[in-house]
Amino acid sequence: AVLILLHAGETRQTFELPPVAAQMKWRVVLDTSQPSPADIHAGLDGPMLEGTRLLMPGPCVCCFVENGR
Repeated sequence: AVLILLHAGETRQTFELPPVAAQMKWRVVLDTSQPSPADIHAGLDGPMLEGTRLLMPGPCVCCFVENGR
């Protein structure tokens, strides 16, 4: 499974995962709010998403893959 969060706003925004996604464990693959080269984890070795909420600075894109599948 893949989860993509898009934030086009100019201010920080908290995103809450939908109930189905909140039951899964997610690993960061892409986070454009981070400086290069920490923004891309091509080896699927990015950090785990902690909890069911994510504070995103704007604008940015975050992509996650389900861990363990």
